[in-house]
Amino acid sequence: MKKIKCAAALLACVMLISAFFTGVSAETLEFVPETRNGKIYGIPAGSTETQVALAYFNAVVDVLDADGKAVGKSTLIGTGFTVKLNSIAYTAVVMGDIDGDGKITSYDYVAIKRAYLGNLKLSTIALEAAGVRAGDRISALNYVMVKRAYFGTYDINNEYTCDPYNPAVGESGWTSGWV
Repeated sequence: MKKIKCAAALLACVMLISAFFTGVSAETLEFVPETRNGKIYGIPAGSTETQVALAYFNAVVDVLDADGKAVGKSTLIGTGFTVKLNSIAYTAVVMGDIDGDGKITSYDYVAIKRAYLGNLKLSTIALEAAGVRAGDRISALNYVMVKRAYFGTYDINNEYTCDPYNPAVGESGWTSGWV
């Protein structure tokens, strides 16, 4: 009986000490997607279904690829994918992702350059991902924005970006109303 009490006390100590040495990891939401006209905007390149589910924490989120097959939780969401929020389907427009692979690559900005020069016809959804508004033509500015996003010198998703919550920066945790 004494051995059991010692083992239980030792286990309790180990658990208590490990609580102080293990870091708590929580994903933060750094983008705010927007749905309109059957499309979902604001999902940054490199995002997964898990990250989108953080933005819609009360919704059931399912993602289908361009062929209509369900993707895994860690698969990158690309332009043309279908994002279902509580069974309502939206087509994903990932800014800068022209080819729909979920990343901004050199192919994406080269495709815009080729489309600008008239050597490539982009789909409507790819034009939206290039930053071309409905009814507008592709411009050299679209090419520059995606190329800069590829090199990391421009946030092409800045319209939908939010600052992560950091209580140490924005507030002290103390208000005069508490006195």
